[in-house]
Amino acid sequence: VSVAINGNASAQYDPQGASAVKADFQVTNLVVKDPKGQFPATPLEAKMQVDVSVRKQVADVRQFKIMLTPTARATNQVQLSGQVDMSRTNAIQGNLKLVADSLDFTSYYDLFMGEKKTSEKGSASTTPQTARTSASASPDANKEPEAIQLPLHNFTVEAAIRRLYLHEVEIADWQTTVKIDGGHVVLNPFKLTLNGAPASTTLDIDLRVPGWKYDWSLSAQAIPLAPLVNSFQPERKGILSGTLTAQAKLGGAGITGAGLQKNLTGQFDMVSTNLNLSVDNIQGKNVSTRLLKTLVSTIAVIPDLAKNPTSTATSLLQGLTGLGSSRTSSTSSSGGLTADLKKSPINSIVLHGTAGSGRVNLQNAVVQSPAFEAQATGTITLTEVLTNSPIQIPVSVSLERSVAQRINMAGNTPTNVTYAKLPDFLSMKGTLGNPKTDINYVALASAAMQGAGGKAGQAGGTLQSLNSLLSGGTNTTSSSSTNRSGGKVGGLLQGIGGLLNNSAPAATNAPATNQSPVNNLINGLFGPKKK
Repeated sequence: VSVAINGNASAQYDPQGASAVKADFQVTNLVVKDPKGQFPATPLEAKMQVDVSVRKQVADVRQFKIMLTPTARATNQVQLSGQVDMSRTNAIQGNLKLVADSLDFTSYYDLFMGEKKTSEKGSASTTPQTARTSASASPDANKEPEAIQLPLHNFTVEAAIRRLYLHEVEIADWQTTVKIDGGHVVLNPFKLTLNGAPASTTLDIDLRVPGWKYDWSLSAQAIPLAPLVNSFQPERKGILSGTLTAQAKLGGAGITGAGLQKNLTGQFDMVSTNLNLSVDNIQGKNVSTRLLKTLVSTIAVIPDLAKNPTSTATSLLQGLTGLGSSRTSSTSSSGGLTADLKKSPINSIVLHGTAGSGRVNLQNAVVQSPAFEAQATGTITLTEVLTNSPIQIPVSVSLERSVAQRINMAGNTPTNVTYAKLPDFLSMKGTLGNPKTDINYVALASAAMQGAGGKAGQAGGTLQSLNSLLSGGTNTTSSSSTNRSGGKVGGLLQGIGGLLNNSAPAATNAPATNQSPVNNLINGLFGPKKK
């Protein structure tokens, strides 16, 4: 590191008259060199000029100016001015105004955030035990924050920035006003244009009550997503495109589960289009990301199941859960229709919902790609411990009609309809802290076998083979069992029922050891049955 620091200051103090401070500081030729070359090589500078006078405990900020290294996009100068009245104890009054023509924080962001990102990567090897220790040492997440009374009364701060740049992010005409009166804080307006798209928000928050009382609104129209990802996650540059439109209005008191359960009300709407998001690039372990990954892994194995349900049964279970052996059936392939479904990018995500009466109601959620569409409605019932809030979100899956036709699962879908709906087989359940997928294997396998069956005899043979696989027996059956009405279907359902209950189906007159293959398979995929 190399840097030069220069400065001069003068002060005048008179308790009965006027006092003043004038200062001029400069930090120049700031260069940070490292072997990886992650810090800016161009020398940076920062200058500060201060001119403040105080008379009868009223400060007149004539000039508080900060000048950073100019760039081709910005002059990088910001100025603060105004008055602060400190004559009343615990009731400081005043008004300040911040003005800037153009700011470019790119080089400074890379300098300071680059080191932080390196530290975060270095700490990624934290052990689960360390994580548990850190979590246990954190403040009680179920305790509401204490009431706050700020020592500011009738205090206003305004900001007006004509242009602000950070890598690919471009903000224009940023205007905001914050008014503080004790513990009452109002942010209105807060509006700007983000890469050509308008966005605004307002916030009215009362800090004088425990848990705080708030009223928040948001409006964003067609915000481009690529500049945000490329600027703040450059390692994932190019994975996302499209726009986001969002509207929200939420109010309540309290930020813990108990407070949200009692007081949260409002509505939210979000529409994102033209995302071109590959499922492989979806990161995180929250409800939405787990749902997206489960959807695609589920849909991707449907063509193989429809082509040959018997040899794909095990692959279906492994594909749906992500567990078990990595081996696939001989009928599965990395190309063709299965690969097309798995690689089909997500182009649109839509969310509409409301909050109130202790619940978050998901009125409509749509995830759409050229090859499939998933729709969901459901509820999240809030509890005093927020992570224990139960999730109940059924998901409806449809395949693009020509794709469904290729695997004989289009049914009677009209030719002018884009997607052919499959039987309902997927739900998101569990809790916010531990979301889980609940898959109805019976409905999914039944639809796939209907598409593969064609003729009654072929369907019967398929059912018999799959029943044999699930029950741990062989394809050979006696003539008497074959002639029993519903024997094959009943055996199949019995076998699938055993899968869903994490136990092997009972076999008539068969020793317990005959069930061990199925038990081993189920225990390997799902773990032993919990008592």
